[in-house]
Amino acid sequence: MSGYQAFTTKYNGKVPALITNVGVSLPFNPGNNEVAQPPIQCKAIWDTGATNSVITEEAAKKLGLKPVSKINVIGVHGAEIKNAYLVNIYLPNNVGICYARVTECKQLSGTDDLGMLIGMDVIGIGDFVVTNDKTTVLSYRCPSHKTIDFVAEINQPAKSVKVGRNDPCPCGSKKKYKKCCGI
Repeated sequence: MSGYQAFTTKYNGKVPALITNVGVSLPFNPGNNEVAQPPIQCKAIWDTGATNSVITEEAAKKLGLKPVSKINVIGVHGAEIKNAYLVNIYLPNNVGICYARVTECKQLSGTDDLGMLIGMDVIGIGDFVVTNDKTTVLSYRCPSHKTIDFVAEINQPAKSVKVGRNDPCPCGSKKKYKKCCGI
């Protein structure tokens, strides 16, 4: 799968919010011989209910961002006009999102160290899955590779595997199949 970027984050136990470390920098294009500025590091909350990604005023100030436009934002406190910026976002495992348009917000609820909210504009360019067994696992790859359909996966007939007579027995006995279950 050349050309894909991916990361997986495993949390301790089940978590109420998906938060990862991210880096954010001024946008640049290495193909145009532009020089990268060091990214600031912050925590980001992943929100499938948010249309666009958001950066806090504090993070925008640290980067010295200049607005590229103003956006009418409708949030829980009503409509407001907010600054919009272009940034590069560095997700875990150096998964890069270049020239992402983010909207400014005063702060994000939950914790003071949140600098970003990752919305559907970023989530939607890749494949995003969350599993909860005894722990929560977030896995993301971009660009999108294929449809993930758990219903189709469950309903597929099991593939039969041909076991050779001299192969190890699939029951786990460590005997050859012909001397165990293949009698």
